[in-house]
Amino acid sequence: MILTCPNCGTQYVVKDGAIPTEGRQVRCAACKHSWHQDPEDVATPEAAPRAAAAEAGPMAEGPSTDEAVGSAHEDESIAAHFGINGVPFFVLDRRLGVSGAQPVEVLLGALEEAAGETLRA
Repeated sequence: MILTCPNCGTQYVVKDGAIPTEGRQVRCAACKHSWHQDPEDVATPEAAPRAAAAEAGPMAEGPSTDEAVGSAHEDESIAAHFGINGVPFFVLDRRLGVSGAQPVEVLLGALEEAAGETLRA
């Protein structure tokens, strides 16, 4: 799902299911604007391709709801460990955290550092 800040237009990619059925309060890391975000609805243009694919036939089975919720809770625990309170944010190899609002060179350097440490281990 893609969230778009209604104030500044910054877009964030969030996992499907991250927004509960009752919606949730979200905050833009770029401009600090907060808004209530409802979950994707099949009637929205972004959801239309997914609805069409579902009508086309069976798809590979994904994780169960319990597995997805467990995964989301694990992600939240990791985020809390790193002190993450905004998006986008990247956690690399469960050791390095980088705010997504960085130049490409910074993100590339972090990826190279994570890969180098993993290879040395």
